[in-house]
Amino acid sequence: MKNRPQNEYLIFINMGFQMAVCIIAGVWGGIWADEHLDTSPFLTIIGSLLGVFIALYSVFKTIKNLNK
Repeated sequence: MKNRPQNEYLIFINMGFQMAVCIIAGVWGGIWADEHLDTSPFLTIIGSLLGVFIALYSVFKTIKNLNK
């Protein structure tokens, strides 16, 4: 089946949404953990970096699947 341009746009919108959700979840989880464990800002930084790495992994995996 031929890919229509609308399908390509949806793929990129999905990747952006995945990135946003991963990063926001990492930051939110880090802030929550810092508030409960009194380790501010250590776990927020760790959560942020973890969210970014997971988001990048997700994007690379999606791009790899598109190139097949």
